[in-house]
Amino acid sequence: MNRRRFLSRAGLVGSLAVAGCSDPTEDNEETPTPEEELVPEFPEIEDPPDRVYLPTHREGMEAYETLSGDEVAVTPMLTYPHPFWIVDGTNVERVEPSEDDDVHLMMTVWDEGTGIVLPMDAGLHVEVERDGEVVAERVPWPMLSQEMGFHFGDNVPLDGDGTYEVTVTTSRINIAKTRGYEERFEDGERFSFEFEFDEAFRHRVVDRIEWLDEERWGEEGALSPITDSEETGDVPYARAPSTGEVPGTHLLDPETDEPATRGDGVFLTSLVGSPEAEAFFGTDLGDDLPGEDEEEVVGEVAYLIVSPRSPYNEVPLTEMALSVDHSREGDDLAEEDLAQTIDSEIGFHYGLSLDDVAVGDDLSIAIETPPQTARHQGYETAFVEMPDIDLVVPEAWTGAERDDGVDDTEGTDDGVDDEEAEDGGNGGNGGDEDARGDEE
Repeated sequence: MNRRRFLSRAGLVGSLAVAGCSDPTEDNEETPTPEEELVPEFPEIEDPPDRVYLPTHREGMEAYETLSGDEVAVTPMLTYPHPFWIVDGTNVERVEPSEDDDVHLMMTVWDEGTGIVLPMDAGLHVEVERDGEVVAERVPWPMLSQEMGFHFGDNVPLDGDGTYEVTVTTSRINIAKTRGYEERFEDGERFSFEFEFDEAFRHRVVDRIEWLDEERWGEEGALSPITDSEETGDVPYARAPSTGEVPGTHLLDPETDEPATRGDGVFLTSLVGSPEAEAFFGTDLGDDLPGEDEEEVVGEVAYLIVSPRSPYNEVPLTEMALSVDHSREGDDLAEEDLAQTIDSEIGFHYGLSLDDVAVGDDLSIAIETPPQTARHQGYETAFVEMPDIDLVVPEAWTGAERDDGVDDTEGTDDGVDDEEAEDGGNGGNGGDEDARGDEE
């Protein structure tokens, strides 16, 4: 069942003459042919911009009670089947819902103790049953959504109206873990929940669709997160750490004096010196600097943090391959890959230990592979073409103290002032009304 058939079964196809778009079946009272059923019933934005943009509408969805386990929690959500985009290298491919798909299932996995949303790099497994019979199995895609943030999702077929039981199996987290997470998330867990698929459910999710004014479609900006809304409850939202939450000396783009931006992704980058860096390394460095027996060392040991995120809602950009070329006065000192890392305080980031960092050193960060996460509408054209980032270690670097010249109370400066960010649906509730558009 594609979206047209979903809406038709809810008796709402004829009600979609909104935001300047008429229902494509309004002049045809007969049952649509299979070919007509494949026609998108939501308007599309032709030639969307190569950046984060406002889509045509906010999705209607239904959240279910959070499932708590020993180590992780899972918050499931359901909506109508819809297209999404998958990424292979720099190739972005649209995935249409099939004729058999009935719902779009979404899940956020998180740590209830810290509130941090977890990447679950080995993925999830989902099994859907009705009356004890398996009707669908999925390994859902890791996804980015303006409203949902980072989550796992996929379109799923069902077997008619009825009660369904969903079993979600998580996996161990295999990426690097720091500052209290080192021994956590070593085992997978199993969760289950039930939902009713019927006319009432279809009406609820469709009634919650919120249309933006047509003149705003494709506008620079993002829809605000769904957190704490009446319909969805307290759904966790993956948000990258603010400027004040990231320790160390921050490295800014020398051309803008702000965090570097590539492909519309904002890269908050920092060097953490000893002794704070030792918490990330998981070892006491003492007086021994790695590599000092091999050559003369003039700098300090450091932990390099690269925290890429979307603009506006600051959703962490996972599934990237990053490397850094560390040089001094034209001489290469090191060229290494950064590791995807989950930390108990700043959450997801890319990290690397550097042996010998001094003021004036050059750090060139290469985005070898852009985010390989699937995307909902509004993110599919961003975070693809991402040139190298060339940074210089500032005079503020001491190797031991934080001095980035930034007020800890400030959020990440992505070059958008408060009024402009709010108008684009920036993460706070204040942008909600602007992003929604007219529904009347």
